Amino acid sequence: MRQFLLYIFLLLVCSVNAEQFKITGKVVDAVDKEPLIFTVVQIKGTDRAVCADFDGNFSIEVEKGDTLKFSFVRYLSREVEVLNDSSLVIELDYDPEAFYDEIPIITYSGCKRAHI
Repeated sequence: MRQFLLYIFLLLVCSVNAEQFKITGKVVDAVDKEPLIFTVVQIKGTDRAVCADFDGNFSIEVEKGDTLKFSFVRYLSREVEVLNDSSLVIELDYDPEAFYDEIPIITYSGCKRAHI
């Protein structure tokens, strides 16, 4: 009986350590500090993700030790490990060379890649 109670106690202690908590934050441009709307905030290694709102704000349930990946079109992605923070401000750097060869343009003569 004692071993069973000890097992239950250890199980409860382990489950408390793996508890999820809500982390909130804002994603902004690194230069002008303008919010980056619809930035994808994903927990790395999972399919759980959210998008930032019109003010760049986001909220997601995480566990301590998770890594958040922030990605936005034409910006460099950034990864941040979750520690004890409950609020973050993430700055993403603009990448002027991103996706130059990946923008298809369809014309009457076929499909070409745009170089902007």
